[in-house]
Amino acid sequence: MKSAKSSGSRGSLHPIMQEYRAEYPKLVDVPHWQDNFKFYSNVLPCRPTGVTIEEILQRWPGNYRLLEGNHTYIQWLFPIRERGLNSAAQPLQLDEAHAMAASPEICDRIRRAFSMMLDFYGMQVDQQGNVTRSPNFETRFLHLSTSSHNFLRITRILKFLGELGWDDVQFRWLMFLTNEVVCSRKLSAANSSLRVHWIPTLRDPEKFERLNAYLQECERAGRAGRHNLGR
Repeated sequence: MKSAKSSGSRGSLHPIMQEYRAEYPKLVDVPHWQDNFKFYSNVLPCRPTGVTIEEILQRWPGNYRLLEGNHTYIQWLFPIRERGLNSAAQPLQLDEAHAMAASPEICDRIRRAFSMMLDFYGMQVDQQGNVTRSPNFETRFLHLSTSSHNFLRITRILKFLGELGWDDVQFRWLMFLTNEVVCSRKLSAANSSLRVHWIPTLRDPEKFERLNAYLQECERAGRAGRHNLGR
């Protein structure tokens, strides 16, 4: 993979993102670790909450207080190869990621989990697969803008999508986030997260360049708008 810089970061990538983009060259998988695959297969409940993936997907959507207040489910819904704050959750193993991406049943559950979190953030996926604002986006955007730990959750979700090889889903969501952070400025509080952590999750070089070109376009439009307002 070629070395790439995010134009929005104004410099070299954050060390954590460099490791991610290089696919963690120093990490060694543990072959018998399969908790994430078992969880998404609905045979292992997450710990310490003790609920299964289907229980979450059937009962939790729209329960914003629960999704906000519980801090242990996110490591199970969107496992990544790094250790998280929930010590009971295993880091994602490469073999797991490949097996999960190859299972239609698991992929369906991942899409449902992704949709649940998008709704929590005031977003939704339309029939063309693009991310758009949900009907209640104003209140949800306000909540997201004032609860910065959710920026970390979004980073985790984007990384998980990347490990699955779902770069098209990443790209469509990142285009939406870039628009809302830089163009509309409805989510301007996430400006640093967008540039330092979110955009670099996109490993595909061509999509990475297209996204950075769109970021620069949004920046130019913003500068032009501010200039016109000053006249």
